Amino acid sequence: MMRLFKRLIIAGILSLILSNINVKVDRDINQTLLAVLGIIFSISMSLLVSFNLSQVLNKKIRIKIRNSINHTTKMLIADFLISTIFFVLTAIPNNTIIQTGTFMKFDCQVFGMCVITISILYEVYNFKEIHNLNVEIEEKIIEETIKK
Repeated sequence: MMRLFKRLIIAGILSLILSNINVKVDRDINQTLLAVLGIIFSISMSLLVSFNLSQVLNKKIRIKIRNSINHTTKMLIADFLISTIFFVLTAIPNNTIIQTGTFMKFDCQVFGMCVITISILYEVYNFKEIHNLNVEIEEKIIEETIKK
């Protein structure tokens, strides 16, 4: 959960910077980014639920992998839900620019874009890691089968 908060803080800092250099974000951009995130999320989740650990005979390793899969599943769901919540908040009319001082402004549309974009990067990274883990497990099972 701490990583999620760190990503939100990074998104906040990045959106402050972008808002103050007058970067504008259309609601359609956030909608498109959320659609991309949804596709990546569904592919990642399908990879996670399709893990077949029945051939992993070492109980400690199987439990460790299963716990890791469960943790990753929960984190991907939390990340997607947070991104969806921020997308909905940016869709509220007249909820765009907040002046936080004479020189500082905060654009909610830009913040939503930053949150969703960072979530996309996070989920792409996890997708790659899930795939690598799946390949590694398959290779280990093949090695063990050949040894027998």
